[in-house]
Amino acid sequence: RLLLKYWPDGSTIHRPLLIGTDLKPDASYLRTFLPLVSGALDVLTYHNYVAEGGQIPQAEFMTPEYLDKGPQQSADVLAAHRELAPNIPIWVGEIAACWHSGQRGWTDRFGDAFWYVDALAARAALNHTGFLRQTLVGGYYGLLDRATFTPTADLYAALLFKRLLGIHVLM
Repeated sequence: RLLLKYWPDGSTIHRPLLIGTDLKPDASYLRTFLPLVSGALDVLTYHNYVAEGGQIPQAEFMTPEYLDKGPQQSADVLAAHRELAPNIPIWVGEIAACWHSGQRGWTDRFGDAFWYVDALAARAALNHTGFLRQTLVGGYYGLLDRATFTPTADLYAALLFKRLLGIHVLM
C-alpha cells in the first residue's frame, strides 16, 4: 500500500521494487504466501545454501552430485513459483556453497569459483533473472577479501560470466 501511495501511477519504472521473501527454500510457506501477494510482489527471492550442516565436504565439492544439490534443494520452490506466480521474476537472493560466513581456506579461494560459475549457470538455466551474492565484503565468501579488499576469484568469475554470456545461458 505504501508503494502505491507514494508512486500512485503503479509504474515500476521509478518506484522501488517490492522484493521478497528471501527465505530458505520452503515451498509450503510459498504456497500460502504467494496467493496473498501475487498482485503486489515484483520479484520473488529465496536463499539457497548448499552444504548440509554449514560446511563443505571438500572431497565432494567438485563432484557433479554436489554441484546439483542447490538446484535440487530449490525444486519445490520453483514448482510453487511456476504454479502460483509464473509472471513474477524469480531471483536467488542469497546463495553460497556453505553457510556460517563461508569456510575459511575454501570459499575464499580459487576453487570456490568453480562452484560459483556452476551456480550462476544453473540458476540462469532455471529462468532466474537475478542472482544476488549475500555480501560484497564479509565472511569467507565475499566478492572482496575481508582483510585486504582485493577481488576474489569469485568476483572475476562473475565478471567473466557476465561478459561471455550476458543474459543468455547456453544449454
